[in-house]
Amino acid sequence: MEVELIDLESANVIASFDNEAQALALVREAIARHGEPYVYTWALGRIDRSMPPVKGAALAALAKNTAAA
Repeated sequence: MEVELIDLESANVIASFDNEAQALALVREAIARHGEPYVYTWALGRIDRSMPPVKGAALAALAKNTAAA
């Protein structure tokens, strides 16, 4: 399932990935480098739009919880 990270302020695609795990790894890296609020304007969504996007603090929490799993 292809996914995209999108910056909601600029409406630009940050990156596209083959799967959610790759995208969440980038989110974790951004949090580690810049702090959690840095990703609060980001959204993660499937390219086929089969699920609603995960945004902001919920995206940060998903990335952190996925790392712990």
